[in-house]
Amino acid sequence: MAERGWRVRPRQRVLPLVVVLVAVVAGWGAWQPVNAAFSAQAANPTSTFAAGEFDTGRLFAWGDTVPVISSPQRIGALSTWATAAAGNENQCATQTNGTLWCWGRNYDGRLGSGDTANRVAPAQVGSSTTWQSVSLGDSHGCATRTDGSLWCWGANGMGQVGVGNTTNQLAPVQVTSPATTGWLSVTTGARFTCATRTGGALYCWGENNAGQLGINSTVNQSTPALVSTPATTGWTSVRTGFQHACGLRTNLLFCWGDGGGGRLGLGSSTQQNAPVQVTGSTWSALSLGADHSCALRTTGTLWCWGTGTDGRLGNGGTTDVLTPVQVGADTTWRAVTGGRYHTCAARTDNTAWCFGDNPGGQLGVADLADRHTPAQAGSATTWASVSAGPLAQQTCGVRSDGSLWCWGNTGAFDTAPVEVSAVQTWETPSTGEDYGCATRTDGTLWCWGRNWNGRLGAGDNAHRPVPAQVGSATTWSSVMAGMAHACATRTDGTLWCWGQNADGQLGLGHTTNQVAPVQVTSPAATGWLSVTAGAYFTCAIRTGGALYCWGSNNGGQLGIGSTVNQSSPVLVSTPATTGWTTVRGGWQHACGLRTNLLFCWGDGGSGRLGLGSTAQQTTPAQVAGTGWSSFALGADHGCGLRTTGALWCWGAGADGRLGTGATTDVLAPVQIGSDTTWRTVSGGRQHTCATRTGGSVWCWGHNATGQLGFGDTTTRLVPTQLPGVIGRPVIGGPTSHITLMLRG
Repeated sequence: MAERGWRVRPRQRVLPLVVVLVAVVAGWGAWQPVNAAFSAQAANPTSTFAAGEFDTGRLFAWGDTVPVISSPQRIGALSTWATAAAGNENQCATQTNGTLWCWGRNYDGRLGSGDTANRVAPAQVGSSTTWQSVSLGDSHGCATRTDGSLWCWGANGMGQVGVGNTTNQLAPVQVTSPATTGWLSVTTGARFTCATRTGGALYCWGENNAGQLGINSTVNQSTPALVSTPATTGWTSVRTGFQHACGLRTNLLFCWGDGGGGRLGLGSSTQQNAPVQVTGSTWSALSLGADHSCALRTTGTLWCWGTGTDGRLGNGGTTDVLTPVQVGADTTWRAVTGGRYHTCAARTDNTAWCFGDNPGGQLGVADLADRHTPAQAGSATTWASVSAGPLAQQTCGVRSDGSLWCWGNTGAFDTAPVEVSAVQTWETPSTGEDYGCATRTDGTLWCWGRNWNGRLGAGDNAHRPVPAQVGSATTWSSVMAGMAHACATRTDGTLWCWGQNADGQLGLGHTTNQVAPVQVTSPAATGWLSVTAGAYFTCAIRTGGALYCWGSNNGGQLGIGSTVNQSSPVLVSTPATTGWTTVRGGWQHACGLRTNLLFCWGDGGSGRLGLGSTAQQTTPAQVAGTGWSSFALGADHGCGLRTTGALWCWGAGADGRLGTGATTDVLAPVQIGSDTTWRTVSGGRQHTCATRTGGSVWCWGHNATGQLGFGDTTTRLVPTQLPGVIGRPVIGGPTSHITLMLRG
């Protein structure tokens, strides 16, 4: 396999788009390009993150960040990162120039970007250059500016944004009560927030069902409420967990809220609606996890208490601890950060150490095994800070050179630190037999892989092991790869095709191969809405819903009532000449939607048309049932979703590609299980992947090249969840053994 010019990363799994863009033949992450610009590691915007480290100016993450990265990985090539925070499937960081950047899942506007679109790479929040620090909760965030102002955004159902209402905020909104300035620090819990002000006053707001606001009640607050116990001033630091909080007044430690598991350190599991002092008088810093707490003393010792499951307390056990217990005998601890179920801390020699839960690699120790005592994360001795967050299952950190690193469930399962490419703007990918193409958010088009017959559109036949730009246009909107040809649309409604053309699949009126994109001008130069590439044929929809097909037609796959090849687009007139909303091509068959009705045509072998027989159909025939919302085709099978959220499959059953638990053919759609939360489906040559609401990824079928993403080559006969992965699988098409992953 050395002739491909790529190297093997055997443990790499479900990859973000920047990774699998180069996994052209081997399937899920079996290949990774040598070119660092397309490294297989990328921060997952949809994970639950753990602690993080920064390596001077570079950003890396580990933990449940999807994809999984079990050792520190660099985020971007910048060396100007200052502070970072990890939330629930999202992260934010400030730079030394005062800008704020966020990425990951964007449900409820948790990225502060003014919308709900996910971001796979850091995107700047607004235009301000005065951001100072940032903190992330379950689905909201807050940050301070150098002028002493406080801003919050995201989910606000409990009033956690602090602006006097419970309406979600998609962009930062200033907290103006009790004043517009004078804010010193802020910390975000699951659905509540606490902040300190000049003079040491402490205010909390948001959800208060467990007394986590410390205001001696359990009533939610949508504006900041003063914490008056033990006094109204004197607070120097505050940290929040899932439903509890702790704060420092000089060197005295107080905790309040949900006491379950002993997380308050007060010797019991009793709820406290106001701050209560924890034993001891030399506390210097603290950090909370979801249901555990850790703190440093002026002696340099580290102490933890609360829920002990998975070893998150670092004391060698897994039982709950009701009062603080020292972690080891070391006296050189200088910082600590708590993740959801794990903890990380830094020593004075600038090494980073983690312990606790590790299924997503959030400990950064190059494997996925839990640690019950502190274990060093990587070998670097230049960590300036490390950060997790009580809801995070990943970790991020900044190094002394300003680089940012993260590790955890990022979906890549790489056990050595790898720098993340700064190129994380991929939008619509598609793969053919041994090549792939994708557009970027800047409207450029890129292709890579084998280039026989000019299928890369590069103007030659030279292979490209990493993505290379196709031409100079910046108006590409989508691309679809067939067996050895590809077609793409532009924002001006034009359609362009290139590659192999022996069957007229390029739609140019002849059968000559094209090594660069050529415009399809029949029946018109513009008005093209979408395109799909089958094995050796093409179909596209025009404005008004007219459907045209061309290319190979030996199985009747063009749907025009004959089996004669066509080198120019031909109108599909059955059941009508308009009304088509979606079309997909398989090997020798195609299907399309007209409103919520599903039609299929072409080679009926193995029941791939879903019509109850194996007969050929040269014109579209309706598949039984209504309420079809989307569908995908493999080489000889199909799967579709209904508006009920149910998943149905039909056709060839070999290798379990239908997900029925068997390998027999199915001539008409059969429901896969009873689940009604399916939201997307994608078909490969002999395998299928789908997602459910919430973003979990499920794959099944043929797996000889690892295309299912489980890190093995074992076939799956029923939908099987990819552990720790959140995203959207995008299988290139019916000729592909590859699975791509888009986050979001």
